[in-house]
Amino acid sequence: MNFYNELEYEWEKEECNFDGFCRAVLRNEARDCYRELERQARKEIMFCEMSKREVNNLLVEDSYSIDGSTFQVVGYDIWVEGDILVEAILSLTEVRQKIILLSYFMDMSDKEIAQCLDMPKRTVNYGKNMALAQMKKFMEVKNCERKKGKCKLH
Repeated sequence: MNFYNELEYEWEKEECNFDGFCRAVLRNEARDCYRELERQARKEIMFCEMSKREVNNLLVEDSYSIDGSTFQVVGYDIWVEGDILVEAILSLTEVRQKIILLSYFMDMSDKEIAQCLDMPKRTVNYGKNMALAQMKKFMEVKNCERKKGKCKLH
């Protein structure tokens, strides 16, 4: 064998090795693609195969309420939805508004509210109870007015 034949032999050998490498890469990539498709087929369901109830569970409805108001209390912006509830809160004194908003919309305890408003815990508790009673009465009157006076108030 002369030098030229040896060089050609080495070239063919390298070409064969590269060809085998490319085939292995393509075969492995095809196998990965098929595995991914199988995985998707096991986990994914087409909408047409789902029941109406399952499709409805996937739906999300954004609500943009215009019947509400924002209250600012000790640095918090608190959104309250519902005209009657907003009116009931507005009927309270400013301190009682703060107590109700912090308690029911910010989930603060009486102790935390007392610290925020710099007042005794007992005063916060009393103010909350009085505010709830006042709001209840206000809302009963409003509901009665909506029903055109067809209810009895205590």
